[in-house]
Amino acid sequence: MHPINAAFAACSVSHNHSHSVKYMEGIDAWFDEVFKRREKEADVDYWKRARNGVKAKLIESFRNGKRQAQGLPTQ
Repeated sequence: MHPINAAFAACSVSHNHSHSVKYMEGIDAWFDEVFKRREKEADVDYWKRARNGVKAKLIESFRNGKRQAQGLPTQ
């Protein structure tokens, strides 16, 4: 591999790894917030909120995937 291509590939891998780490940190923060039990929250309310939070994230991910497949920026 040409040295310039090797340098570009290394930079790209580093950028992708950095982006992946930041993405997973964001997912961790979102998860912690969604599944943190609120003070005096009834079981039924907790699980409804948790389910709605997960569903919202799945819909967001689905829509971003569709946008990316169309060559549009994700939100």
